[in-house]
Amino acid sequence: MCKFIIIKPIAITITILNILAWTGSAFAMPPVEAFGSLPEIQDIALSPDGKHVAYLMHRDGKDMMLVRELNNAKAKPVGLNVSKIKPRSVSWANNRYVLLRASKTATTAVFAVNKIEFGAVFSFDITSGRVRQLLNRTKELGINSSLGRIARVLPDENIIMMPAYTGRLGDRRVYSLFRVNLGNGIGKVSSRGHGMDTNRFIVDKKGAVIARIDYSEKKETFHIKVYKNRRWEIIYTQKSGQTPLSVMGFSADKKSLLVAYYQGRDTVGLYAMTLEDGSISGPVQWREHADIISTLTRPDDGVVIAVGFADIAGTDYVFLDPEMKKTWVIIKQALGVATVRPIDWSKDNSKWLLFVQSGNSAGAYMIYDARVGRIRRLAIRRPAIKPADVGTVHSIEYKAANGTRISALLTTPPGYKKQPAPMVVLPHGGPANHESMTWDWMAQYLANQGYLVLQPNFRGSDGFGKYFENAGDGAWNTLVLGDVTAGVQGMISAGYADPKRICIVGASFGGYLTLAGLVFTPDLYACAVAIAPLSDMKAFLAYKKKSQGKDSRSVAYWTTVMQGNKGKENLNAISPAKHANAARAPLLLIHGLDDTVVPIAQSRIMKRALTRANRSVQMVTLRGEDHWLSSARTRTETLRAMGAFLRPYLANNGASEQ
Repeated sequence: MCKFIIIKPIAITITILNILAWTGSAFAMPPVEAFGSLPEIQDIALSPDGKHVAYLMHRDGKDMMLVRELNNAKAKPVGLNVSKIKPRSVSWANNRYVLLRASKTATTAVFAVNKIEFGAVFSFDITSGRVRQLLNRTKELGINSSLGRIARVLPDENIIMMPAYTGRLGDRRVYSLFRVNLGNGIGKVSSRGHGMDTNRFIVDKKGAVIARIDYSEKKETFHIKVYKNRRWEIIYTQKSGQTPLSVMGFSADKKSLLVAYYQGRDTVGLYAMTLEDGSISGPVQWREHADIISTLTRPDDGVVIAVGFADIAGTDYVFLDPEMKKTWVIIKQALGVATVRPIDWSKDNSKWLLFVQSGNSAGAYMIYDARVGRIRRLAIRRPAIKPADVGTVHSIEYKAANGTRISALLTTPPGYKKQPAPMVVLPHGGPANHESMTWDWMAQYLANQGYLVLQPNFRGSDGFGKYFENAGDGAWNTLVLGDVTAGVQGMISAGYADPKRICIVGASFGGYLTLAGLVFTPDLYACAVAIAPLSDMKAFLAYKKKSQGKDSRSVAYWTTVMQGNKGKENLNAISPAKHANAARAPLLLIHGLDDTVVPIAQSRIMKRALTRANRSVQMVTLRGEDHWLSSARTRTETLRAMGAFLRPYLANNGASEQ
């Protein structure tokens, strides 16, 4: 029997000024579109002088990139309609130029697969309204599957440094660094790497390459090189099928690289690698039970100013810069128990742009002005959803079969009082990912329909140390699925879940666990919904070898996590499509036609296998959709199909007929 430890839910109650008129009406029962739509404000950035904000807005089916004055609510925003591409993020190069990162699914005959997700960066001049796609008209530019990376911003020169390949079809491709003019978008090569082995340039505030990372996929050799005495010298090397460490940026004195690395410990910490000889010291930051999962760096010089540790309550940031650390303490104290993410800050650190949220709130963007000690709200992400319509998110723990403690989220429907209720198990993707108490649009939709939602951090999840993460290798259908099953059984024995009304829903790797639950624990679930799932591991690996190359780190990663130390025979053993005869519950498959991560063939393989076994299966294909459900149209389509499919099996009288 599993004992649950219920921890208090995180709630946000802040009454502050809403200075940007980005609000909408709210109503008693939000329609499915309220959850399926993209957030009204998808990303936002603060100009270096603190006078403007740039943001991505989704409204009335349109995607826009807008800029407006921060302290003038009457000023009209200026910007672009970017509905024909997929806007991903926005940032400032300087007070004049905004940088828009975007992508688009492209059909190509150049690469081994016929579809790629092509990334790009655009500059927007707020003084003239002129927009340029960067590197697009550069003569030396070769064949690239993406042009979306930025190595450094040189704000005083209206220049950014961008890596890309030179070399056209039939030529030798070389990963190179370009100086790109923000006004005309044209770049010039400033440094060339070692063929296709170079995968990153580490650049200082003047645009000079200080270090370079090379990785030979064929030799499985990782190098960090620095430029000394007019030649490249290796200061660090390691044989590994995966990248052994990540360079996060420079130390404050610029004499060392700060790297995220295990360094003989179970969790990822931050260490200093001297540029002189590559020796590693530290840790600069480390926690015994939590990995560093993110860092914040200054865009103009690459100095690391903060690290983020994995935490069930949301990423916990620790600032390295003494003055910013003091300000961060003030902000955290002012906002109490809320989960706060620093997004941006002015060059003089007097203004901070923040995102404040919890599992019980879709989140709000706020500005902290250190000069007056005041926090103002800029906008809320989902104005159509009232607090009364939001499920309460609890952090829980339970023990797996061998006693391992598993953390999880339990979302209860609005107004829920403890009693056996219908439940949806919602395992996360990855597998190297983890759940934390942040807003989850799919979980909240399910809770709004009257269902409990369980989201476990099974073994194989990241953030909790390499022992916990590596324990999932080769054990997807046994230990990993067992952690999910233990959570379900614990919810039943604790009196929360009705054992006859439990379904499992997941996307990507969560979709795999959905299919695994269907065939390896067939008596546990009344139904299943798998979105972009992996179903046949041999076919999936063949696709990765074709699209990424047989010696690629992607193939090495997937081979390791699928096989563990069990060998190739484990691929069929863990593949749900090979065990379709064992399925009993009905299945709904949902997959985007433009998925370049997990091809739609994976869902079609599962559908064929279940059809041959005379099992109940339906499939919905999403036109124009990628792996991430990037559009409001397909998110809403997914929720509608999923909601209609779940309803008869969960039989909840409180669910709305949407």
